Amino acid sequence: MEKTAELYKAGYADHVLITPVVETEELSQSTALAVEYGIPEEALIKDYEADSTYTNAAVTMDIMEEHGFDSALVVTSDYHVKRSKYIFEKLNEDRFEFRYIASLSIDGERWYEGPGAACIWRSELIKLWGYRFGLYRWSG
Repeated sequence: MEKTAELYKAGYADHVLITPVVETEELSQSTALAVEYGIPEEALIKDYEADSTYTNAAVTMDIMEEHGFDSALVVTSDYHVKRSKYIFEKLNEDRFEFRYIASLSIDGERWYEGPGAACIWRSELIKLWGYRFGLYRWSG
């Protein structure tokens, strides 16, 4: 959310879509945290339905169509960028322009610098291949 707020305040976006909104203190996808970082409530578009990267991309594009948006910045964790880009582009069909922004952890570490790097690598590799085999159709 900190990276998203930084981009919002720098004028890169008029709206911020939080998908999915997760209202807990442990996760960084809450409305309260967005407001705390300086994103006004009226600039927020909230989605509560997405439960996977696939549904996240599908819901995002539905919302973009509904609001008449033609481009978006996709801000996600640095380890998640490759898989996000893969599924967003797979579903996009050249309707929208996306740019992908990697966000570091709260500690400012890259994913491979943290203690769970091997687990993250393994998880992302499995998920990416699952997506390449089309298993995302049954996610969520």
